[in-house]
Amino acid sequence: MPVKRIDAQEKNENLILKAIKKWNRSHKYGPSFRDLVEMTELSLGTVHGACRDLRDKRKIHYIDGVARTIRIK
Repeated sequence: MPVKRIDAQEKNENLILKAIKKWNRSHKYGPSFRDLVEMTELSLGTVHGACRDLRDKRKIHYIDGVARTIRIK
């Protein structure tokens, strides 16, 4: 059976999705990008870029310039 290789971008996106889900289970508002940095230990640029990609893929939603609006779709 062939093994599916997960690239770094997909790995980071999966890590961020898990962090958002975990945050949403324990809070009544969305995480900030900095909250996600602390939870994933990724850089702010990596988190922001991955979140943009996840939004483009319609897996998450957030409003630019408005704090704590990150949500799973």
